[in-house]
Amino acid sequence: MKSMPNYLAVINLATAGLNGALLGSDEEEIVILVFVVVDVAAKQVVGLKEFFVKPRAADINENVLSEQARDELGLQEDQVRSGKPLESAIEEFDRYARSMYFIGGNRTMTLVTDGQLPLRQCLHPEACTKGLDLPEYYNSFYDLRKEVAKSLNLPSSEDKINSVRDALMRILFRCISILFFVIIITGQEGNRFFIRGFDTLKQWVSNCGTPSPWGYATIF
Repeated sequence: MKSMPNYLAVINLATAGLNGALLGSDEEEIVILVFVVVDVAAKQVVGLKEFFVKPRAADINENVLSEQARDELGLQEDQVRSGKPLESAIEEFDRYARSMYFIGGNRTMTLVTDGQLPLRQCLHPEACTKGLDLPEYYNSFYDLRKEVAKSLNLPSSEDKINSVRDALMRILFRCISILFFVIIITGQEGNRFFIRGFDTLKQWVSNCGTPSPWGYATIF
């Protein structure tokens, strides 16, 4: 069983081209990279880094961003043109993580992603194309969608979770279902069932069934 990391680094990114379900499919370069670091034991956000990334195409093309990147994500040409090269953003976050002691010594940090695409279809292929060596912690990660599906015992071929919003709705539905069940079976005891139901719901949300080394409330 994999040991519990000290920190979780939630990573998100966007490219100059297609994003969402088609992220990385057009092999466009990354233009924004965001990290949110969570202390697992304290269940608190302890770090935040955001980088606008200047794609190499910016030195050639007048317009870098796709219509989707501009309209849906709110990105602007001047933001990415004045951004850092990808290698600089990767190096700066690594220095930050080490300076804050998120990694090093006996401390460990594991990445968390919203699905497989950010790392497997975007960051790793682009790093390979540009000849960049990524730090070791980019070689393994927790897929938030898979972890939530596992915690809710969803079949792999059915009820697929396609986004963080979908994951939250599944957890909310499960919480409501449990609360309804508690109300039904304790209803004969008078008004106290409302308090008992709330306590049960609150505990379930806090623990999220504790299927993993940490509560999913940590990430959300």
